[in-house]
Amino acid sequence: MKKIISIFIFLILIINVYAEVDKDIFYFDEIDLDIELKSSVFLVPKSDDHETEYVSINLKFLPTTDSRQNVISIETNPKADIDENVNFWIDNPDIGEIEYSLTSNIKTHNRFNRIKKHVDFPIKNLDSNLQEYIMPTNKIDINKNIINLASTLAEGENNLFKVVFNIADWTQENIEYSLDTLTAEASQKSSWVLENRYGVCDEITNLFIALSRSLGIPARFISGISYTNSEQFANPWGLHGWAEVYFPDVGWVPFDVTYGQLGYIDAGHIKLKESLDSDKTSTKFEWRGNNVDLTTESLEVDVTINGKGKKIISPIDINVISNSPSVDFGSYNLIIADITNIRDYYVTTELHLSTSKEIELIDSNKKHVYLKPKEKKRFFWIIKIPDSLKKDFIYTFPIGITSSFDESYSTSFEAKRNEVKYSLADVESIVSLEKEADKKVYSRNIELMCLNINDAITGKKIIIECDLKNLGNVVLHDLKICLENDCEERDLHISESKKIEFTKIYDETGEKAVTITAKNTGVTASSFFKIFVVDEPVIDIIDMVYPESIKYKEKFDVEFTLIPMSLTEPKNVILTFTFNDESQQWKFDSLETKKPVKIEIDSALLKEGETEFKIYTTYTDGVDKKFNKDDSFTISMDDLTGLQKIEKFFVDLFRKIRNLF
Repeated sequence: MKKIISIFIFLILIINVYAEVDKDIFYFDEIDLDIELKSSVFLVPKSDDHETEYVSINLKFLPTTDSRQNVISIETNPKADIDENVNFWIDNPDIGEIEYSLTSNIKTHNRFNRIKKHVDFPIKNLDSNLQEYIMPTNKIDINKNIINLASTLAEGENNLFKVVFNIADWTQENIEYSLDTLTAEASQKSSWVLENRYGVCDEITNLFIALSRSLGIPARFISGISYTNSEQFANPWGLHGWAEVYFPDVGWVPFDVTYGQLGYIDAGHIKLKESLDSDKTSTKFEWRGNNVDLTTESLEVDVTINGKGKKIISPIDINVISNSPSVDFGSYNLIIADITNIRDYYVTTELHLSTSKEIELIDSNKKHVYLKPKEKKRFFWIIKIPDSLKKDFIYTFPIGITSSFDESYSTSFEAKRNEVKYSLADVESIVSLEKEADKKVYSRNIELMCLNINDAITGKKIIIECDLKNLGNVVLHDLKICLENDCEERDLHISESKKIEFTKIYDETGEKAVTITAKNTGVTASSFFKIFVVDEPVIDIIDMVYPESIKYKEKFDVEFTLIPMSLTEPKNVILTFTFNDESQQWKFDSLETKKPVKIEIDSALLKEGETEFKIYTTYTDGVDKKFNKDDSFTISMDDLTGLQKIEKFFVDLFRKIRNLF
């Protein structure tokens, strides 16, 4: 009996290596919190004769109410004037430390900006007050490389949300989050980030905004606070940068490329500043006096959570399946996720696939998903099962997929010997055909069905019959129907059906994956099925043991073994052993494993001289085809005495008389 092993895994949601978000914060629809921004300046005398008339501190960070955050209260210490910034003014300050702070109670929300309709790209008739948001700035510069890349990402698209998603997706996949630039005096320019392919959140956002602006898409830089549980940061709450993109008739929509939150941001984001450009200057200082210097400290952030709302409800539904529920060792397989947007507005998410360490992922475990209102899409992961698994075991591999909304989905498949074995080309072909059919306008107007697929026998032709029908309203010219490299072209008129036949010869046994395609420039259809290839049953006779010569009236044994030599089990096996008019017979329903045979014989039954022994084996394939395997050998009995010859004469005569009756 085969042993069964189940490989269990932990399904872990990884939002980002550098920006993991605590579930207690990320998955709630709103958070009530207090923030405190505080720092100090120091007046340092340069001589005993010194005086200070005033110190002015201009804090550029100020939380304001918008569509996703509501500012309940703001307090400052010392008392400050508040306009677009927070302005502290201290008259005749004493030498030493001057502390200043801003505290605010804020309620933030986790929600998508509900873009329910198609927004055209390129944007036409842009409002004049938005023109500055498509222009380059000091840090968000635009060069030829940025323009070329943005054009490539937007080529062929007429949907603004899809273009912005493409830019964000490319930026997140190709720009590495790295703290190496934190020691710089200011953020690196977007052109530098594209060339070096790494940066912190401000710099990643710079490039995202530059790519957007180069296409005439208004985008602005947002400075604020966000939560992370990344081990790279001592304080989970810290200053952070992301972007907002303007959609005509909708407004400003948040895109945090660093966190992979596109079209929304979680409730752990607190907006403090909107700007055309990014820089690391949060505060401006001014003072007047004699023989006095002013030194500054970094701005500190402290956040206290007072309460949370309800857990968010996922806007998507996911069904996870494996392309083949059972595959051979060393095979490739496809994990398929069918995703449905159950909302009437655009939704994005990240999908993360988790499996056991034995499984090799051919591409990234992460997929970025963009869905129109109520749209359904299919996503694929190609995986490989190792060939080094123990041959007598059956392995069950669980697969888990998690989304950005704290939802987990799972499936599983088996790996065992002599199952279907997909090559990498097989599964890539399936993915390619699925994606191609999804793109083409007329892909639903053709039907390809392959029926009555029988088992194949190695080395012999099998005929594969398919029905092809035109379900559309146009004539399909130059339709190319292929089984691998065996192709033929046909025209198919409206409502016409045709039968297509292919012949195939397989040299190896086992389950074979078969793909038949029918396509031209307007339509694509495919049929996937399996053929089980068997060999004809074969029996061999081995390990024959017998004496070459014996003496009269000596007893001896003849031994041999019947062994199946095929994957297909021989059925209805009849073994007949004969010599000198003697016969013995055995019957077996099937021959699953080797069958040893031992026969005891009295030499008195043999002829004087050489006696021929014959082994006849007949069997079937279990249906209607018969086969046989025969063998023979001789044993010699010589040197009989005169009395033995007389006795032998009467023994043989008695045997013949007995056989007559």
